[in-house]
Amino acid sequence: MTSCSYFVTGANSGCGLEAARQLAVHFSQQQQETSAITTIYLLCRSEEKALAAIETINKSVRSVNGKPNTENLRLEFLKFDACDDEETICKNMTLPPGNDSSPTIGGILLNAGGFGDGKETTPPEPNTSSGRRTACEIAKLNITGHVILVRHLLATQKTDASTRIIAVGSESAIVTPLDRSKANFVAH
Repeated sequence: MTSCSYFVTGANSGCGLEAARQLAVHFSQQQQETSAITTIYLLCRSEEKALAAIETINKSVRSVNGKPNTENLRLEFLKFDACDDEETICKNMTLPPGNDSSPTIGGILLNAGGFGDGKETTPPEPNTSSGRRTACEIAKLNITGHVILVRHLLATQKTDASTRIIAVGSESAIVTPLDRSKANFVAH
């Protein structure tokens, strides 16, 4: 088993937190007999919420394994806001020293997002024009930021054909129709 890393956007709550927790529990059990290192990057807007999520995940690993997180499993925060501009997203995806040599990313879960209901955000979110999400801001939050992220990871060769990229879109799928007959899904 070789060392690898996983990226989960929106990993501080909901589906993202549960996905990161499941990955951590799985790899902590798999790696008790190997020296492979798995790093799970929690991509979140808030470092405080990400650190709380990491503590929650570590508690789950302890409860399942009966001992603390193994030395072969790392949980790390990377700042990610899908509404940021391309330069900021790419800058924030610089891996901490010592982790840049990870051979490849095993998976990317594109989970962060949401949709606008016309209501004001409380408090107003910093990347919105008026405290209300516009259609363009909703598209950026659900699609564009993730495209920038994946394109950056592909360009820096941290992914290859074996990398699994999974886009999760619960409520956003309801308001963003997809004409599958016109879609061109190809392997990267």
